[in-house]
Amino acid sequence: MLSHQSNSLRKVGECLYRNRHGVYFAWFSVRGKQLKRSLRTSDKELARRRLAELRKVAARLHGLEDRNLRFEEVVRAWLESIEGGLKPSTYSRRVVCINQLMAFFKTIPIRSITSADIEKWKLRRGASIAARTFNKELETLNHVIRYARDVKGILLDNPAEKVRNRKTATATVEIPSKEQFGRLLAELRNEPQAVRSGAAGFTELLAYSGLRLGEGREVRWRDGIDN
Repeated sequence: MLSHQSNSLRKVGECLYRNRHGVYFAWFSVRGKQLKRSLRTSDKELARRRLAELRKVAARLHGLEDRNLRFEEVVRAWLESIEGGLKPSTYSRRVVCINQLMAFFKTIPIRSITSADIEKWKLRRGASIAARTFNKELETLNHVIRYARDVKGILLDNPAEKVRNRKTATATVEIPSKEQFGRLLAELRNEPQAVRSGAAGFTELLAYSGLRLGEGREVRWRDGIDN
């Protein structure tokens, strides 16, 4: 039986309803849970196709025992699932992102996180961090919610997927002229700390060998690089 909130909806087919503006809605039950969604169309045939697709997706819901898991609990399970397949540095970056996300979502049941919650995070957190950091945290949030949806089977939708990445600034590489590089080396050679640490010689090695930073760090005297 429909509640008083559905008085503006009229049944026009199996699990298919229409409001007074002609927009179709899906309303059906999956494992005892009532689902009502706008199909976002006033075309009946399109509404039927979308209803069929929605029911097919909803059939994947299976995690009734986990439906009340909080964000922090899903995070723990997700981190355990990915730890063995990532490099330690990559895993550590994910943990850093999670620690920041916890301030906004920690105790919220994962199925109760809405687009409004994510918008609040985007506005408050996004205003204080670089675009690259924001994008990495958004990517991590998407991973957690997809895990709840696809592995735990407790969600139909991922509201974080609607949020777009921020544009990152393109780094400009300026190559010094021969004269500018010579002055740079001269300053380094006159700086005792740069001489003691080997920074001056290392800078010259990279410049004239064409090696990248990581490659330069692996060079040993036995490699026999010519002066």
